[in-house]
Amino acid sequence: MRTATVHDIARLIEQETPPGLAETWDNVGLQVGDGDWSVHKIWVALDATRTVIDKAVKSRIEMLITHHPLFFRPLKTLDLATPIGHILEETVRHHLAVYSAHTNLDRVKGGVNDILADRLGLHDSIIMDAEQNGEKGGFSRMGILDTPQQLKAYVKMLKKTLGLSHIRFSGDPKMAIHKVALCAGSGSGLLDIFLGSDADVFVSGDLKYHDARRIQDYGRGLIDIGHFHSEYLFIEVWMSRLQKSIRRNDFDVIVQQCPVETDPFTVL
Repeated sequence: MRTATVHDIARLIEQETPPGLAETWDNVGLQVGDGDWSVHKIWVALDATRTVIDKAVKSRIEMLITHHPLFFRPLKTLDLATPIGHILEETVRHHLAVYSAHTNLDRVKGGVNDILADRLGLHDSIIMDAEQNGEKGGFSRMGILDTPQQLKAYVKMLKKTLGLSHIRFSGDPKMAIHKVALCAGSGSGLLDIFLGSDADVFVSGDLKYHDARRIQDYGRGLIDIGHFHSEYLFIEVWMSRLQKSIRRNDFDVIVQQCPVETDPFTVL
């Protein structure tokens, strides 16, 4: 088997998740590291937090692939006493490369939103916001349930299927649900498009009080499964795909899910 480099792994990722699909404000690709560094062990996570980085260093991980970028804005100073300063110091010192696939992974066919649509039990999924995003594709999906369900029953099913301790929802609990719209991550910005569609309910994360009030007035449903949980489920599927691609290229690399990442919110 061959030894892979950071550049080799990035190339495999970008074959399935082209950086050109990312939003202009997004910061995808290599966040920290050198393309020539050797890679034998990879972790996949949502975020490159201090906890994740420290554990990755102790576990001798050589590349961390995250969904959310490490940087959204340029740094004006590099203070090693700050969390980001500590992360950069540790990654560079221990040759831990960090790579991000964000809005390109949200958009791409088979990416985060398609994985979520599958877990929500939808078929015949289409892009709900396709008209607004053109050839790049949108950040939402809309699909049909095999059997219509009442809103409350559907929420209970999602809670069990996704392994969640709680789910917030808004709307008549007895409302009939047949067509479901979704957006992994933060979906508030897509509510107008949802209301212009014929979907019965919108599933997303980071939904707000006034979002719920507005949807109630329109007689629709809203389900908030949380930002973390709406995206975290992609890791297992995407990790498997990357490992298969690595094997096809005869690289000596193991891909694992980061074992220490949790939802930053705790519900008592």
